[in-house]
Amino acid sequence: MGNWKQMPTGQSERAVLPVDSCPMNLSKVEDASKRLNCSSGIDKFENTYHCLPLSDFSQLVELCYQTSYLVQKGNCMVLHSGYLNNQSCLHFTEGCPKTYYQSKRMFEFPDCIQINKRNRCYLADPRCPTLSSDFLSTTVTTTLNVSLSITTSTSHGDTSGDEDWIAIPVVLCVLVIILIVAGFVWKRKCYRFFFKEKSGGNFLFNYSL
Repeated sequence: MGNWKQMPTGQSERAVLPVDSCPMNLSKVEDASKRLNCSSGIDKFENTYHCLPLSDFSQLVELCYQTSYLVQKGNCMVLHSGYLNNQSCLHFTEGCPKTYYQSKRMFEFPDCIQINKRNRCYLADPRCPTLSSDFLSTTVTTTLNVSLSITTSTSHGDTSGDEDWIAIPVVLCVLVIILIVAGFVWKRKCYRFFFKEKSGGNFLFNYSL
């Protein structure tokens, strides 16, 4: 974490800290602002608390930024080389800001601060794998490895009957988890399809990261 202690933000050096998630309501934003010693009060426009993704979507970060900017509708904000940058979100399935807003109030648009760090994309991007999809992929790989290990051990005569009876329930439990997650992913895809049909239009993909 040492590399995160100081990064240039605007015209000065300020602490930029990695976080697992960003606050999504005013009360939690004010608590975080006090913790970082940013300007007190949402009515302030200098040295204001911001929580947002890095421009490569590898991490969410929080910092006291030198000022709060007016952001155009159809854009989220990301941190690039220490500066706030617009990031188009017109391709989102939902949640893209439809009005102008102050960058310090981006917490009012949760889809702008929820990312898949593994695949480096917004969760609201229809092309972004869901976190449950990542879990499913990892679980399937683990299950295959376990099954292969059991098969290999059995073929070499290294596994006793007792160990087989222990391994079988474990594999069955993993398979049940896979089915549950697969059902969740299928349900989410159905929702996205319904949203697309209801909106009466196609998703937009002409944007640049």
